Amino acid sequence: MFFIIVETIADNQQYDFQTEKYKRINNKEELTNEYKRGYLTTGLYSIVRKPNYLAEQSIWVSFYLFSVAATNQWLNWSLIGSFLLVLLFQGSGKMTEKISIAKYPSYRTEYCAKVGRYNPMKGIYHMLVDQMAYEMEEMETFRDENIQKKLKKLKEQLKVAEDQKKKNGEGKKED
Repeated sequence: MFFIIVETIADNQQYDFQTEKYKRINNKEELTNEYKRGYLTTGLYSIVRKPNYLAEQSIWVSFYLFSVAATNQWLNWSLIGSFLLVLLFQGSGKMTEKISIAKYPSYRTEYCAKVGRYNPMKGIYHMLVDQMAYEMEEMETFRDENIQKKLKKLKEQLKVAEDQKKKNGEGKKED
């Protein structure tokens, strides 16, 4: 059931993205952000490039494993179907990737470099690294802002001290 839900979510994310992209194109609206890029890299697609294919293959492997549990035999007829369907999705994945790479130059250089086709570890790793880089940048900005505030405060205190010194110095001259 889990893989069916994952496949449904992935398919819906892709459908929503493509529907919005083509709606903007047909309405002659400027494409921005991910729509300008042309392909989806958020949601499940930030973890693996083909989450719907991965889920579908996992469904068939699960069916095979259920048949093994039911028959107590590793070699049974369901192995052939599962194997052929996994092979079909592997081939389809490679084919659609070739199309995407030809259509979108950044697909290979940016997306494929950060997100695995079916292996989620690469995508999760880069998500964590990107999040850490963002948080470090935020901390750096916060630190720089605090330094600037402290520097401004010190300058103000120095000016007050200089003004006080001048005032005290002028007061002694008048005596």
